Amino acid sequence: MRSKTLDLTGNKYGLITVLRKSDKPSSHTSWVCSCSCSRILTIRGTRLISGQQSCGCLKLKHGQAGKHQTRTYRSWRGMKDRCTNPANRHYINTSYDPRWENFTEFAKDIGEAPQGKSLDRLCPFGNYCRENCQYGRHSIKIGGLYQQTFLREHDPIGLINATSNSPCVDANGNSLPGFTDPSQCAAAGAVSNDPSVGGSFTSILLPYDLTRGGTKYNYFGHTDVKETGLYVQDQIKAGQWLFKVGIRGDLYNGLTVARQAEPRLGASYSVKKTGTVLRVSYARTLPSPFNKNLVLSSQGLHESGCIADHQLPRRIERSHSGIPQ
Repeated sequence: MRSKTLDLTGNKYGLITVLRKSDKPSSHTSWVCSCSCSRILTIRGTRLISGQQSCGCLKLKHGQAGKHQTRTYRSWRGMKDRCTNPANRHYINTSYDPRWENFTEFAKDIGEAPQGKSLDRLCPFGNYCRENCQYGRHSIKIGGLYQQTFLREHDPIGLINATSNSPCVDANGNSLPGFTDPSQCAAAGAVSNDPSVGGSFTSILLPYDLTRGGTKYNYFGHTDVKETGLYVQDQIKAGQWLFKVGIRGDLYNGLTVARQAEPRLGASYSVKKTGTVLRVSYARTLPSPFNKNLVLSSQGLHESGCIADHQLPRRIERSHSGIPQ
């Protein structure tokens, strides 16, 4: 017993509309269809159901088989390559709507690519889909970042220079090795380096002076450094001009706290005939301190009386201009 044929009359498949069942005798059920290009043709039902979207005019229109592809087709192909090809210098490791694997669905959702405008994502963290993409001279990006660094410092520290922090000096003020107490200086014909007589000897460092029988000071320090940044930026294309405008806010929370708003501006002009690009830019940044020995340098050695030097983020103003060829 033969199964009942599914009625496709009135169904739409891309640019194709099914008009009626074909009367021509055939081992396969076929349907008379009209394409949006006004062509009437007969198509097997299995081909319609499996994904045929046009009579072939769509491929001819966008030059998929030739060298002269339209902007829309190049935009679709470039979007796929940026998402799937790590060798692409614009690779962004993101995905696109599975429906956009089919060019017809892409073109239906996003429309024809206007002259001089690129396919942009509204949110840089989202994938390529109808809700997150547009063609335009503006390329707006909004985002943020959070980074937390756990610092653990374990440093064995000791004095290894016999002339550093010497209790005794000669008549010219030069440090003398071999002494452990300012009281030994007079008997040896040396001069005391004790602070009470204007010297620089620090007795609290003596237990850690390896040249005078001391041992290493085992320092252990720890902290967490949290860095948060939020930004919004826009890239505007206007003929041969390209403008970039943005602002970023940074919050540094480590052993110290710093926050700053950072405007950024840039403009460039491309000279087509020579390939020369004229550009100028300005940016304010907030570089954070290096993490190496950050805790030690900021906290100091309390038991030894060493003074801490708190490392603060710095504010830097930068401006650039150039004529790269």
